[in-house]
Amino acid sequence: MLLYDANRDGKSDLSETKLVELLPGEFGVHGMCQGPDGALYVACGSESGVDKLGPTLTRSRSPVLEPKLGTILRVSAGEREVIADGFCNPGDVAFTAAGNLLTVDVDNRPDLGLPWYAPTRLYDVAVGRNHGWRVAGKRSGWFPPAYDPRSVERAAELGTGVPTGLTTYRHR
Repeated sequence: MLLYDANRDGKSDLSETKLVELLPGEFGVHGMCQGPDGALYVACGSESGVDKLGPTLTRSRSPVLEPKLGTILRVSAGEREVIADGFCNPGDVAFTAAGNLLTVDVDNRPDLGLPWYAPTRLYDVAVGRNHGWRVAGKRSGWFPPAYDPRSVERAAELGTGVPTGLTTYRHR
């Protein structure tokens, strides 16, 4: 929802405006932040329903035209576009001082100890790219290994976990 407070009294002046209809829940919509361009960037899990938005995406400008599973959604002035997809359950998004978009995605815990286990991953989001998750929801999944040419490079692998909250430290 987007609320307006033109007179800055701490109360909404207008009725609520839905930015986009998405599903909440464990693998639903999570963190968001305002980007350097003024748009909202939203971390959407693999069960958020972004893949069903269809015509509500601004198709001509969206870097990802047919989103698969978890996504990073950009919402601004009535425009909706998917920046990147192929996440399992990204917990949050944040921008660096240089304007790079970061997200952190959960590990595939059901496969802990198996050769294809993927730890929690920090990504410098690759705009327009699929980040590798292949299975919707909480089921066991598979990521191409880091050395696979289809993989988006991981900024860091963080071990087991379900990340919530992400911020960047900007110091001179």
